[in-house]
Amino acid sequence: MAEAIEKFKLRASEEARADLHAITEQDRAAADQRRAYSFRLIAEFKDAIGPVIETVFSDSTQLEASARTLTCSADQSQKLFVEVAAASEEVSANVQRSRSRQAK
Repeated sequence: MAEAIEKFKLRASEEARADLHAITEQDRAAADQRRAYSFRLIAEFKDAIGPVIETVFSDSTQLEASARTLTCSADQSQKLFVEVAAASEEVSANVQRSRSRQAK
């Protein structure tokens, strides 16, 4: 009888070990599937969003270049405005002097 109980305990222990091994393998397989799914999602996201990011980067580079061009144009326009204003004042002063001389 003691031998039968010992065999029963041994068999129960082996079954428990086999069950634990099976559960561990199932967990490992499930983790591998989740990892593969995650990598697939990341790759799909990268494929979908990559061209958008490249387009935005390219457009921002073009906008930056346009902004620099506009800044240079504005600076040049301001310089020309100052020159025109000075020339206008000079012309106005010359006209005033000319009128003063004609009035005398």
